[in-house]
Order: sequence, then C-alpha cells, then structure tokens
Amino acid sequence: MDGYMQADKARSQAADYATQSAAAASPDFHTAALNSSVRTRSLAQLHLDLNSGPRMQAQQALQRMLEPDAAPRHDAASANRGVAQLVPEKTRITGITHLVRMRDGSIYEGAEVMEVEDGDLVLIDNHDSILSRRGPNQETYRDEDFDGPQQYTWFKVLSVNNFPVGRDVFLRDRTFDKLAADAITDVNPWLIYGTDGRNQQQIAAAVTDGYRRFDCAESYGNSHLVAAALAAQHIPRREVEIIYKFDIHDGETKANLARRLDRAFRLFGGRIDTLLIHNVEGSDNDLTMAWGLMNELKQSGMVREIGLGNITLERRHLIEELAKTGKVDAVENSLSSMLGSAELQEFIKSLGAKPYYYNVIRTAEQIGIKSKAGLMALIANMTSVHDESGMILSSSRTDAASENLATFGLGPRDPNFGEEGNYAELGKINDWQKKSNICDTNARGFPLPPRVAEWLGELVFSSERIREQITDFSHGVVTDATIEQWLVQTGALTVADLAIEVPSRIGLKRNYLKKTLRYILRNLFGSASCDWKWSIQLVQLLVADVDLWDFVADGMTEIVSQ
Repeated sequence: MDGYMQADKARSQAADYATQSAAAASPDFHTAALNSSVRTRSLAQLHLDLNSGPRMQAQQALQRMLEPDAAPRHDAASANRGVAQLVPEKTRITGITHLVRMRDGSIYEGAEVMEVEDGDLVLIDNHDSILSRRGPNQETYRDEDFDGPQQYTWFKVLSVNNFPVGRDVFLRDRTFDKLAADAITDVNPWLIYGTDGRNQQQIAAAVTDGYRRFDCAESYGNSHLVAAALAAQHIPRREVEIIYKFDIHDGETKANLARRLDRAFRLFGGRIDTLLIHNVEGSDNDLTMAWGLMNELKQSGMVREIGLGNITLERRHLIEELAKTGKVDAVENSLSSMLGSAELQEFIKSLGAKPYYYNVIRTAEQIGIKSKAGLMALIANMTSVHDESGMILSSSRTDAASENLATFGLGPRDPNFGEEGNYAELGKINDWQKKSNICDTNARGFPLPPRVAEWLGELVFSSERIREQITDFSHGVVTDATIEQWLVQTGALTVADLAIEVPSRIGLKRNYLKKTLRYILRNLFGSASCDWKWSIQLVQLLVADVDLWDFVADGMTEIVSQ
C-alpha cells in the first residue's frame, strides 16, 4: 500500500511542478502557452488542427496561434533600427517585468506575452531597439503614457532562458543587468544525471545533491519522478535542463505521436530542452514524419534543440536527408560507439551536432582507465568533437552519484580542467582507439558464390561502363532504388547477393566491417564524390582470399589503416 501511495504522491508532485512551471511566476516557459488564446490547447489538438486543411492554411493557423498579433514593423519611432548586423547581448532580469509583442509597429499598443522575473536570462539584440511611450506599470500609468513622449528604450528579445520567443518581442531598458560576453548562462552543473533504472529515492537524492541536467526517456517510465523531485524541492524550471527521448512506433500518425509527447511537455511546464528520437530505427517514412513534427515543435519554441539517439553510419543517408529539413542539434550515443569510430566522430562533426554520451564507466574499464585523470582525458577527447558535448553518468548508489557530481560536475567549464591529465592515460585511449578501429583477424571460409565473385572481378575493370548503364536506366536520376532495380532486373545479382557482408581482414578499418554489398554498390554507382575509391577497394577485398589479401592490402590506402 505504501508503494502505491508514494507513486500517487510523486505523480501529484509532478502535476504540481508542471502547473507551477507554466504559471506566470516561472516565465521561462512556452510563450505561446502563456498567451490566453493558446493556453488551454494541448499539443495534440494543435497538430490535429495542422492536419485538417491545405498545407498553407495549416501553416497560417500555426503562425496565428504561436505569434498572435504579430505585424509588419514600422520604423517611425526607431531608436536604432535598420541595422542589419545582429549584436546579441546577455542580460539578467532584475525584479519583475513583462515582455511585449509589437502590434502594428507599436510597442505601446503591443500585447504582454510573458512575465520575466529576477534571475531570468534574456538574450537581446543590442542593435535592434525602439523608443516608445510605454513605460512601467501600465495598469496604473497607461493613460498618462498615451500623451507622453517616446522616452523608453525597448530592445528586441532573442531568447529567454535559452528558449526562443518568436518575432517582434521586446524588453524595456532598465529592467536588466548586462552580463559579460563570456558569462556562462547555461544550466549548471555540466554533468548530466542519467535516469535509466533510477527510482524515486535516487532521483530525489540527485536533485538534493545539485544535479540540474537530466537524461530522461519515454521508455524509462520515470520522467514523472524527475518532475516530482524538482517540484518537491522548489527548483525553478529555468535552472533545469531536460533531455527527453522517445521511441518510433511503426506506422504511427503525427497526431498520435503529438499526444504521446504532450505528456512529457505537461510534466516540464510545456517545454523540453532537447528532444531526441531514442533510436534511429524503423522505416524512413516513420522517422521522417517524427522529424517533421520535432522541427515544428522547435519552431514553435516548445523545444530548444532536436536530435537523434544511437545513430549508425548505416543510416547515414537518411540522417543527411533529415538534416536538410532541420539541423541535427544533438546526438546521444554510447561513448564506445563514438570513441571507437573516427568516421562516426567525423560524421557527427559534419552535422554540427553536440554529442551526449553514456556508458562512460564501462568504456573506461574496457580501456583500462581507473583514475580521475583518465576520465578527464575521455571528456577532453569528446570535447574535441564538439565543445558543448555532455557526459551522462548515473549510479544506483547515491554516494557514488554525489561523488561523480563533486568530481566532474563542471566538466570542461572547470578552470582547472585538464591539468590532471597524464600521457599514460592518453596513451591507453589512443591504443584502444586503434584496436577498436582496426580489424586484427582474418575471417576464413568466407562464402562468396562463384558467379558473384566472377561478376565482381569484372566490375573492377568495368565500373564506369556499368555506371553509365545505370544512369541511362534511371533516366539521369540515379537513386539507391534504381541502382538495386538495375542490378536485380539485369540478373547481375540477386537480392540475397546484395546482403553479403565484408569479412574481417587484418588491417581493415573496422567501420567497413560487415558493410553489405548493397551499401558498397550504392556508393560505387550513385556517388559523385570520392566514395568510389573505398567502394572499389571493398569490391577488391571481396574477391581476394586471405592469402591474396596479404599481398594487396598495402595498396588499399582507403580501407586499410597504414
């Protein structure tokens, strides 16, 4: 009975946190939700509306809901307008005031969109300001201001507590203190608390210790415990960062996914800092649908960053297509998957995504690292991928979680970070990476059918001719699908043949291990870049037996570590 009562209490506290967070007293949430015309609408209702008409009408409806009363700006009363260069400046609110959305080019006639209070962090554009009659305490002095001079300077707001606020939102001068350009305004401490498998007592202890960044997921089933612990200890939402991951469901509609996500948004005051697809699994259509919804949520200001979890190079093409429709802000993978693959690291860099990494202690043990200096070296390695990378640590022991926070809480933000590193630990990491990146055995008995071996052997000398045939077959628009159709329809290969995988060979870069023949030929015939170099060398590997490999490996400069 006690267990049920505790669970009910946690859910009640979580509901209280969501309610308190969305109230005007916590102004860093969901600008649209704080507007009375939108406040009662659920995320699911919003997206049902979006799907109920022509695309243009839906977009206009969304714009009206998210940015009511926005209008073209008139510059007659500008103090510093028409300046093309954006000059962001960090500020911290002193006291309590309101942000105002301009209406018909007027601040005076504008609408209050949200309240900000002492300590809130507001990023303004110092080169986009306007003079207005509108001063403080409009409930008292509005009539007086009506006939007054344009003496109050208002600055355009870019974000509040790192969340965008939409267009034409302004903040009055003398309501804030300016901060240094290098002032740290991100949520601290840097270390992220992993909630996977953690119970109510452990999560509450983490909040008490001072953790403020939390890695949550739909599948963990305990996000309400995080919200409850934050509510019980009266932690302002602006001091918290939530990473939330959700799973892809086969054939799910956008409206149903929106309903699922709505539960998480309600727990954390209508906003999620970083929203991730937990695993890049499922059909391209399902992933593309989910990514589209995530982009809409980001544009609305309900989400600050969007990203992907547990990515692999096998889904590289899809990920690149998703990135064309919306930036991949973050990637969450195991440390070993990123540390052990130079190619994956480069791919993440090319996306411009910040990496979040887990399974840190397990990977450290595999490498042979047991010291703080060694873990600092691991952190430094991942910081080289992106300077805003984040480490996720957790422990079933509350004392260990406390120690982790004391030791690594500030991470790269620590002024003393890196001073304890030593070359022995760095050498261990380097050696492990080499072993992880290079195959050290030869797989014998590789079953390559004779007809496939014959066709691949001829391909080494005829790839350009076949590429031209596929281009003609595809009417000039070569895709992965048309390449495979040509290969199968001409009888060159069967679907089963295309599933043949690259075997292990001594010296082979591990990222090519188990690449399928389908993957190789798609890059050989479909890419206009230098991918054909490693593709043709993998074809040569497939037709070479183990004994021949020893003679030709030195010339395989693209696929062999020299």
